[in-house]
Amino acid sequence: MIKNRNYSLDLLRVIACYLVIQQHASEFYYIGEGGTVVTGSNTFWIGIITTLCRSSVPLFVMLSGFLLLPMQDKISTFFRKRFTRIVYSFIAWCVLYAGYYVLSRGDSFSQMALNILHIPVNFGCEIGHLWYIYMLIGLYLVTPIISPWLQQASKRELEGYLGLWIITTFLPYIHLVYPEVLGEAF
Repeated sequence: MIKNRNYSLDLLRVIACYLVIQQHASEFYYIGEGGTVVTGSNTFWIGIITTLCRSSVPLFVMLSGFLLLPMQDKISTFFRKRFTRIVYSFIAWCVLYAGYYVLSRGDSFSQMALNILHIPVNFGCEIGHLWYIYMLIGLYLVTPIISPWLQQASKRELEGYLGLWIITTFLPYIHLVYPEVLGEAF
């Protein structure tokens, strides 16, 4: 059975990959020594470029959602296929980084063991570039829940949900007017 390849999705992947590379490469133009912010004549344009490049992660998430939904497999098959692709390599890289920190910065073996035990909670050690794995795991966990709803929801229900979601994206800006909202407290 030959599957039809969607070249538009391939192009979006290429664009998203380029945007990730561009984002990381441009950080050196606005982050200075010790994490200070670089200022200068090109600061405005650097801000525009990096802002545009930050669309890379949402592009990857939308592509994942498009390819995952609606879910075709049984839940157990879905989880087995998805999690075995990412969890084993994620754990292996976290353990390798923990070992690398023993060699490079002199962490003790007990610190290495502690870093490895922390993997289920937060990377295990300072490897922030793997943050997206936790997001991907969350996406995989929510897919079986929303897939049946998406198949049964009417167009009006989907539009209502998306409208509510758009409103929630403005919640951080509400803090400019109301410092404490939705049960938050200082």
